[in-house]
Amino acid sequence: MSKEAAQCLLEWELVSERTIRARFNSRWRQVTILQCYAPTNEAMEKVKDDFYDQLQMVLEQVPCRDVKIVMGDMNAKVEMDNTGREEVMGKHEAKAEPVTYQRPRLKPLLRQFTFSQCF
Repeated sequence: MSKEAAQCLLEWELVSERTIRARFNSRWRQVTILQCYAPTNEAMEKVKDDFYDQLQMVLEQVPCRDVKIVMGDMNAKVEMDNTGREEVMGKHEAKAEPVTYQRPRLKPLLRQFTFSQCF
């Protein structure tokens, strides 16, 4: 991490072996970044459920005015249709064969935190 970035770091927390949270001060707002490594499909259902429950809990604890960035290896395949989600997925939908959604809990979780209601 650069010296300038380190000066902007407000706090960080090792949430679990799969998730770390860091909060930074920026020019206009604080930014919270969650770096995640989701369990694979071969993991036991309880492990997957625990991961997404914990991710939701951490997101709920982030101040609502913070910019929230969830990144990492979510071990998920996403849908090809981005209709109604252009602000999240971009305005150009993928042109490949549709794939099944491996993480049914990921889409509603991230949709819940897409738009802040603090404005």
